[in-house]
This record gives sequence, C-alpha cells and structure tokens, in this order.
Amino acid sequence: MRSTNPIFERLERENSVYTGAQSRTGVVTKTALLIGLALLSGFLSIYIPADILVGILIPVSILTFVASFIAIISRRFAAPAAIIYSVGEGLIYGILTHILELAFPGIGLIAIVGTLSVFLVMFTLYSTGLLRASSFLKKFVLGGLISIVVGSLLLSITSLINPAFANAFYANTSLLIAIYLGLIVFGGFMLITDFDRAESVVEMGLGKNEEWLASMGIMITLIWIYINLLRLLIVVMNDRK
Repeated sequence: MRSTNPIFERLERENSVYTGAQSRTGVVTKTALLIGLALLSGFLSIYIPADILVGILIPVSILTFVASFIAIISRRFAAPAAIIYSVGEGLIYGILTHILELAFPGIGLIAIVGTLSVFLVMFTLYSTGLLRASSFLKKFVLGGLISIVVGSLLLSITSLINPAFANAFYANTSLLIAIYLGLIVFGGFMLITDFDRAESVVEMGLGKNEEWLASMGIMITLIWIYINLLRLLIVVMNDRK
C-alpha cells in the first residue's frame, strides 16, 4: 500500500541502501526538533512589526512550498528543506494565530496543546501496538484524502456559483463542528500511517538524510491537525459570543 503522504511516497521509491542506517531515535529527535522550530518561529513572529509581517507572508508561503518540493525530489537537501519548511510554517501560522488571538483570546494555546495532545496520544497508541496501520486503515486514509480534495473543490465551485449556498453552509454551526472534528480525527489516523511508513523506512535501512524526510512527513500531518483545530475553535468560540 502506497503512502498517502507525498514525503513518504518519495521515500518508498528509494530502493538503494545508503551509508548510515536510519534509526527510530533519529526520526523522533528530528521530529521533535522540527516541532520546536515551528513553535519558536511562531512565537517570535509576535515581535515582528505588522508592516513587515504583511510583506513576508506571501514570500514565506512560496518558500515553504518550494522547500517541500525540494525535499521530495532531492534527499541531499532534505535537512535544510525540512528546517526551512518548519520555520516557514511556524511563521505563517504564528502570524495567523496572533491575528485570531485579537478576536478569540487563548485560541493559539488551545490549538497548540490540542495538536501536541493528538500527536502524543496517537504515538502512544502506535508505539504500544494498540493501534496499527492495517491495510484497511491505509485504504481508508487514502480514500479519505481523495474524498476531502474532491469535496473541497466541489464546495469551492458551488460557493462561487451560488454564494447563498456558501452562506448557509458556513452558518450551520453544528455541521461545521462535526466536519472539523472529523478532519481532526482523520488527521490522527494519518499520523498512524505516517508512523508506520517511517518505521518501514527505518527497517529498509535508508541513509541518515531520510530521517529528515520522515520527520518532515509527520510535520505536514501535524500542521493539518493544527489548521483544523483552529477552524473548530473559531466556530465554537464564535458561537459562544
């Protein structure tokens, strides 16, 4: 079963054994480092002047996209690409979170704690063997991702054609809460498949640079979870006003 994460798809295509076996400790350490860099850059964005923040948002977004693309096609640059991606994403969502804090105080801390909690829970379930990436789960995640992409495109097109539909859709608080909760849970299942893929790559004995790719793949899923937690919190907090 192919991975649903582009970073891990790239790893699966590697069929050579490189110098220096990949280790589970290496993946865990680098994943922790990338998470720490994202949190640090997000926190430091508080101290960047507003006019500069607006100016760097688009360039940083482009840079993170380029970094993820480079990581997929060239393992030689995996380490700098993963670091640039994490720092860039931290800045982007740090800026977004600071803006949201103006309307929804505390939303950032809740989203960060929630994301890390999902990560720790799923990692514990996976590492203890209570939840494994079965063939069914991998197919479910792949099918779910395709459905989400198609559904998002259809929603966007329908909203452009019929704005009234979009207004009614986003006004349905219960529906939005259910959707975002579902996406967060789905992100947890994505983590399980990512952990499984990373473990498979370790067992393949690929080079040390591949640790960065595996860690970056997990980081992508964590950002997915964080984004949807923010969306959920916006709906819930706005409904309480």
